[in-house]
Amino acid sequence: MVAKRIFSIFIIFIFIFLISSKVFAAPLDQTDMAALNGWAFWLPTSGCSSGNSSSLQTLTPGFGAPDGLDYPNLDPTAMANAINSYISSKYPNSEMKGLGATIVADGQHSNVNPFIIVAIAQNESSLALPTEYNIINGNNAFGRMATSSQPNFPGAGQSSRVLWYKWSSIKASVDYTAPENQNIVGGGDEGSYLRFEYGKILDTNNYYILGTTYDRDQKSSQYGSGLKATVDSLVSLAQGGNSSSTSSTSVQTTNSSTGSCVGTVNCNANASTSSLSQVRQQVVCQAQNQLSIWESQPGYVASGSNSFSYAQSGYLDYSENIKEEWCADFVSWIYNQANYPLSTNGNWRVSSVAEIEAIGKQNGNFHWHNVSSGYIPKPGDIAVHGNQHVNLVVAVNNNQVTLIGGDQGVNVNYPGGSVVSEYTDNYLYNGSDNITGYVSPD
Repeated sequence: MVAKRIFSIFIIFIFIFLISSKVFAAPLDQTDMAALNGWAFWLPTSGCSSGNSSSLQTLTPGFGAPDGLDYPNLDPTAMANAINSYISSKYPNSEMKGLGATIVADGQHSNVNPFIIVAIAQNESSLALPTEYNIINGNNAFGRMATSSQPNFPGAGQSSRVLWYKWSSIKASVDYTAPENQNIVGGGDEGSYLRFEYGKILDTNNYYILGTTYDRDQKSSQYGSGLKATVDSLVSLAQGGNSSSTSSTSVQTTNSSTGSCVGTVNCNANASTSSLSQVRQQVVCQAQNQLSIWESQPGYVASGSNSFSYAQSGYLDYSENIKEEWCADFVSWIYNQANYPLSTNGNWRVSSVAEIEAIGKQNGNFHWHNVSSGYIPKPGDIAVHGNQHVNLVVAVNNNQVTLIGGDQGVNVNYPGGSVVSEYTDNYLYNGSDNITGYVSPD
C-alpha cells in the first residue's frame, strides 16, 4: 500500500513537472496569450504571397458596424481607398501615405476597424508627421509605450523616463506580416496591440472608454470624440465608394515583385473622384492600387535607383515580359485596366513616350503645358515630360499635381528609375518644370 502511494505521488510529481516545464521553459507567444485572454486571433482568409498584406482580393467584409471598433462590414478596397484619399488630402506630408491596403489587412487580422488605427495615428502624431520626435526616433505614430523587453527608445523632455515602442518603419507598425512583429507578447503591429490590450473595450464600441484608456495622461473625453469624428469621415468616404449609384469594374492586378499574385480588385468611385468621368476614376484607382502593391514589397525604396532593377521581374507584367524602359508600358497598362486602351491596333501596350503623345494629338486630346495654353490638368490625365517620360495625374491641389508613374523614383532623373512611385509637381507653367503637355482621355 505504501509502495502504491509513493508510486502515485511520483506520477503526480512527474505530471506537474512536465506541465510546469511546458509553461515556464518557453515564453508564451502572442496567440497563446490571446487565447488566455479570451479572444480569437484573426487570420486573413487566404494569401498568395507571404508578406504582401496589400492583396485586397484576399480580404472580405467583416461583421462589425461601419463606425464600430471591430472590423466592419465594408468593402476592403473601398476602405483602403478611403484611407489613402483621407491621408493624402488631410496630411500630404504623412509618412503613412499609400498604406491603406496594409492597414485594412492589419484590421482584419486582429478584428479591429482599420479606421480606428488611422484615427489614433491622427491624434497622436498628425498621421506620422515626419518632424515628430517619435517618428524620427522610432516610427511610432501611435503614442504607444513599451516595456524594457520590447523594442523601444527613450522619450524626451518630460517624457524622458518613458520608453516608447520602436518599429523599423512606419509600414512595419501596421503590417502584421513584418518579421519584427512576430511572437511579440502584447502584439507587435498596432492592430494586434489594440486587440490584445483593449479587446473588451473594442467589442463594446465605446469610443469614450477607449479614448480615456488609451490617452492615459489626459483622460479626456475629447480624445474619444476626436477618434469618432475621424472614423465617421472615413466611413463616409468608404460608403461613397460602395453606393449603388457608383460604378464598379473588376480589373486585373499584379504583385509587382514576382508577378505571382494576380487577382481582381474592384475600383469604385469615392468622394475625391466622384465628379470625374468613369475612365478617369478607373485610371486613378488603378494607379493607386499598383503604387500600394509596390510599396508593400520587401526592400522597396522610393528613390528607385537600387530596387526592382531590370534583373528582377517586378515590371514585366506591364511590358509583356520585354525588358525595356517601361514608363509608357505602365501608363498604357493602367489605361487598359480602366477599359480604355490607348492603342486601337489590337494591342493595348504602347511602349514609346513619343507614341503616347502622338495618340493624344491624333485624337485632339493633347494639351501643351505652356504659358499660353492655360490648360488645367485633371486626375486621369497622362503627363508628358518631353520625349523622356510619362506618368499619371492622380490629384490636383493648390497648383500642384500628384503623379504616379512606373520606371521612376523620387530624385531620379528620367529615364533610369526602377519602381512605381509618387511625387508632386507644379502644374502652372513657370518655364523651369519638365512637364511639356498632357494627354487627356476625354
